[in-house]
Amino acid sequence: MDFDWLSSLTVLLKDCNATESDVVDSVDEETALSLFNVSVNLTDCNIDYTPPSNFKTESRVIIKVGGINLTSNIVSPSASVQAFKVSLSDLRLYICNYRYSHNNENTLLSCAHRFLNNDDLCTNGHAHSLGRNAVSWEDVLFRMNFVNLIVLDSLDTVILKSNDDKVRRKEPAMGVALTMGHLSIFACQDSFSCFHRTYNEWFI
Repeated sequence: MDFDWLSSLTVLLKDCNATESDVVDSVDEETALSLFNVSVNLTDCNIDYTPPSNFKTESRVIIKVGGINLTSNIVSPSASVQAFKVSLSDLRLYICNYRYSHNNENTLLSCAHRFLNNDDLCTNGHAHSLGRNAVSWEDVLFRMNFVNLIVLDSLDTVILKSNDDKVRRKEPAMGVALTMGHLSIFACQDSFSCFHRTYNEWFI
């Protein structure tokens, strides 16, 4: 059979008197007019990075993103231009100037002593003291000697991708438009230098 059996079965269930030609025409029409709205939302995301022990810079970086939203309208068959939109909100970057281990967080996990080795856990009770009487997660980071380096309230990115193979060479195959909200940098010389060295070692 030249057409998808599942689509054909769906059409037949809608109209038991439909002929095979009617089914083919209906499937072709539905395929030509397919439009999918894709939306992906992520909330309260953390990116936690500690440089490897063979790196010279001792640091730990935590990037907290309040929300990530990805939206797109996908047309089948594909349109000449496909658009994607990515939005970020409440982005914050924290950094400390030494390799703060993850043992404290590991100790607070459920059944941590059953599944993790003693080398990955904190056995001196320091992990519980970090969260004791803490009013917020920012208070815990402050006790861990993290400083808030960067705050970005919003970032909207629109990506336009051309699917036409006959695009003129003068016209780019992809276009990106950025709309940035309010960016705040709270950095002394030491914290910014630590972040700069950490980024360079990771990127290079």
